[in-house]
Amino acid sequence: MMFMKIFILFLLILTGCSSKKESHKNFERALNYSGEKNPLAFLYQTDTLKLTATFSECGEFGGHNEKIQIFGNYKKEYFARITKDSIDLDCPNDFEAKAVIVQDTIVRIDNSKEKKILKYLNLLYKRSIEGKAISHSNDYFRATTNYAGLSLSTAEPNKDWNEFRKLHIELLK
Repeated sequence: MMFMKIFILFLLILTGCSSKKESHKNFERALNYSGEKNPLAFLYQTDTLKLTATFSECGEFGGHNEKIQIFGNYKKEYFARITKDSIDLDCPNDFEAKAVIVQDTIVRIDNSKEKKILKYLNLLYKRSIEGKAISHSNDYFRATTNYAGLSLSTAEPNKDWNEFRKLHIELLK
């Protein structure tokens, strides 16, 4: 059953569709396809869904990083490890080497939070297929898994896409 879900998700992502709208509908169907009650059923027990964000406070040289790693156990309970590093806003040449972890939290993911994660994945997928003018100081957002075949990313030249921050706040509630 799990293999079938992963295969369908992988197939839909790789084969693409004739239009962006149809492609997005297929992606949503693949994520929401589940013979089980949990929305994260596509995530295999030993897999981790990694949601990452790289912000560009230092322009083209980068900025701070945030990660949300979602993993499950054999009881099909899900948890998120949320980490965030710091940045020296003066942006010295070696600011990345001097970054320290300022947040490292593990939270339990309930059904409501699982749905918020799927909503974020849907928004990230939609955003990843929309055309944007790339600049030197993008914020980068990614979603990847080791085994389920998920790999989404977008480079955001404008600072108006706040979905990662919204998800971060929702998971900590």
